[in-house]
Amino acid sequence: MHADRSGSDRRVGAPRASCTTFRRAGCTRSRCRPRTRRSLVGGESDAALRRVARHGDGWFSFDRVPADLPEALARLDAALDAEGRKRGDVTVTVSPYFKPVGPAEIAGYAELGVDRLVVVALAFDHDSMHQQLDALVAGVLEPARAG
Repeated sequence: MHADRSGSDRRVGAPRASCTTFRRAGCTRSRCRPRTRRSLVGGESDAALRRVARHGDGWFSFDRVPADLPEALARLDAALDAEGRKRGDVTVTVSPYFKPVGPAEIAGYAELGVDRLVVVALAFDHDSMHQQLDALVAGVLEPARAG
């Protein structure tokens, strides 16, 4: 589906099925069997929320902390309700982007019904990427699992 700036939706031809796999040596792309496609819609405009409600399997919100979410989630709920759907029908994904993420924030996202959290790990080489990921596991993931 394609959305133009006017907020209207128009369907375009279905993309060809392909698989992309990432390996240590690089990225490979090959043909694979088509799967049911899931539609994740990002954005918080009225048009984006209508797209989620009408066509989406999920919604993506960006650069948000838990305190910022209730108003956006209420708007999402209203759009879903207008289409006869409920929030449980979609996967809610949030990225805090560069805002801090710790156990308290994760608990806040969970309390609001966020299904998936996407955090940023920024690095410019292999070693610093491993350090960033280890820090996320030790400082965020493990405490959240324990709590």
